[in-house]
Amino acid sequence: MTQADEHLHIVIQGPPAVSSGPLHLKPNCFIWGDDPRHIFTVNVAPKQTVADLKYLIKNKTKPEFDHVSDRYLRSNADHLIIWKVKINYDLHLLNAIGDEGVELKPLTKLSEVFKDGVECECIHVVVRHPAVARYIPAVARYITAVDRQFAYLKKGADTPSAGAKPSAFSIKQDEQEYLCNRPHTAADPVPVTLLEPIFAEFMDDCQNHQQTACDNEFVRQLSENMSSFYSDELTRMSVFRQVLHDYGIIFDASIVNSTKCTTVGRLLSTNGKFMQVIVEGKNEIGSGDAEPFAEAMLYYRKFIEDSKIEIVRLRSVLPCIHIVVFGACIGFAGSVFTENVQSDVLVPIIPLFWHSTDLHMQVMAARTFGALKIAIEKLTHLYSQPIPPLKPEDPSLGCPYPRSYTTSTGQIQEFSYDETQSLRGQLIFFGKTVGDAVGRKICIKFVRHYSREAHDFCASKGHAPELIAYKPLAGGWNVVVMDALDITPLKEAITSLIQELHNYNDGYVHGDLRDTNLFVRDNKDFMLLDFDWAGPIEKARYPIYVNRINIRRPDGAWDGEKIVAKHDLDMLEYIFHPEEDGLEPAAKRRRLSTDEGLSMAI
Repeated sequence: MTQADEHLHIVIQGPPAVSSGPLHLKPNCFIWGDDPRHIFTVNVAPKQTVADLKYLIKNKTKPEFDHVSDRYLRSNADHLIIWKVKINYDLHLLNAIGDEGVELKPLTKLSEVFKDGVECECIHVVVRHPAVARYIPAVARYITAVDRQFAYLKKGADTPSAGAKPSAFSIKQDEQEYLCNRPHTAADPVPVTLLEPIFAEFMDDCQNHQQTACDNEFVRQLSENMSSFYSDELTRMSVFRQVLHDYGIIFDASIVNSTKCTTVGRLLSTNGKFMQVIVEGKNEIGSGDAEPFAEAMLYYRKFIEDSKIEIVRLRSVLPCIHIVVFGACIGFAGSVFTENVQSDVLVPIIPLFWHSTDLHMQVMAARTFGALKIAIEKLTHLYSQPIPPLKPEDPSLGCPYPRSYTTSTGQIQEFSYDETQSLRGQLIFFGKTVGDAVGRKICIKFVRHYSREAHDFCASKGHAPELIAYKPLAGGWNVVVMDALDITPLKEAITSLIQELHNYNDGYVHGDLRDTNLFVRDNKDFMLLDFDWAGPIEKARYPIYVNRINIRRPDGAWDGEKIVAKHDLDMLEYIFHPEEDGLEPAAKRRRLSTDEGLSMAI
């Protein structure tokens, strides 16, 4: 070979290649309302249409959209809607969609949709569930609720040991950061026992559980160990955990993820995603800088912050029991997460240093820990089952847990809560029945005491809404379901009814006659509401905290005193003749509109 043979002599340049674009597109897709980490891709050709993309998405996400017929995928109906977006991966995708999304029509070629291909690390397609497309107002409410949860968690909290110091915690409570009744203004009207039945059932079991020999031996051991003095908190709580371990309740002291703080004890769900129990303790009453009840709440919040993506998407208030030990005393609280962390004490503080002859205290402790075992089993079962995602049409997590009642014929009737609850602060809710043809409007009221007999009597006279259902609930609650009346808040007719009530059977009293409980349709047609205090004459008594400050009441109408018939008649006089003295009447005098558009002064 010569030297020339070692060189390239001829270069042939062919015609430029004609680009036909990518053979396949792989857009990143996301179902609106799902966990933003649940992003998926589909493999689709540019020559295919949006309808083809819908079909691929349906198959990729089985069984999410199995109820959507294939024949609807090529129509403009709202059975399955997809939007083109271009947004970076972010935890707040829901907020971006409404500003940047472009709805895609079924027959549009994907080559027209993605002219420039698809960029990496972006969301390209958002799938809107049929329910979302159908209930746009509900979607707005859902987004708002989720956003409030995100905003609450995004604020973050101090480390539990620092944030639970009274000086720091009290500042947070100026803004009602934690709804824990400290101070009393930092509270939610709906207690945790109406948001999670496990808490209410725990309270009942603390009073009614038949303690076993195992329970009795456990509290004896616990009392002996906790009544001793220890050099530090770690030693005391290590002994506490060991005694409970021997009893069959196993806690571990672990770091709460991002906080790098170690809990005194905790119990996670079997899948590790949910906090069932948090234990917090102090060596003695007053020892340490942090308040133990507050510290337990902060640990609970920190755990939720670390798993917030999954947490805020679920139809659950995420119940968690707090066990608080301070020296030889122990307390129990229950926490939930709606839009704030809410925590209520569930049972009285139990001193564990009782006298050996104080059997009452020992039985109370044995029942309480027996009830704790039962509650932990229920929480374990709750969190072992799939928790459905929160849908736009779902009621607020702040509504009580009952969603059905039993009719007079023994049938179970489900109901839903309305979007707006103007009387939530009085534990009065409005909704309508579901699954029936009527969609009956109902009022759902939660009370500690109610006289069904008095209500039924007044309803039979046409002067009270029909009582649809009445049922005792756990935790000392009762749910009352009645017709929801579209009415607004006179003397002979009302007085006559009350006198008849006093003579009915052995006689009943109402006990709380105020103009807020009298609703007038016209000058003679009225409805009487609120039978919380009602009961038999000479047996019914006033509850605690009878308001005598800005409501005028008869002499003798005090906490715990008997409600007598004369009290009812006196209250009516105060309503209809407030001008006879300078005292404040049963409610402020005001003008009310009647159904006929006239005005009536009360």
